[in-house]
Amino acid sequence: MMANHFLALQYFKFEPQQKSLVIGNAADYFTTVGFTICIFSWLWANVLVVKTKQLFWLSIPFLFTVFVSLVMGWQAEEIFIFNKQNGMWKGGFSLSYFFSLTIIFFITIVLVTNYFILRNFQDKKSDLKN
Repeated sequence: MMANHFLALQYFKFEPQQKSLVIGNAADYFTTVGFTICIFSWLWANVLVVKTKQLFWLSIPFLFTVFVSLVMGWQAEEIFIFNKQNGMWKGGFSLSYFFSLTIIFFITIVLVTNYFILRNFQDKKSDLKN
């Protein structure tokens, strides 16, 4: 829904500087809300894993975080291209997809670490019962 808001703003008639600011704010809002939801989904997935003892629940927040990262990178690239086309380019080049891939790499490390922590927790919990 928030990504659709970003797309809808592409067709509004604004001055280039104002449009860049408005779509930048929409992209920032998407990023903030998206990653906030990602954090809560990671916490909720950990609760579900502990309760159900099924580790596949970790895949849902992982995939959602990958999706948010890729959309965030796409939005940043679109803003960069828009600014470049309208003479607001400040030189340099866009690192948006690099940052998205860095986030995905980092979240993969978090997923693997989280997996082993929960698996170890489950193993210790089952050992205590026996």
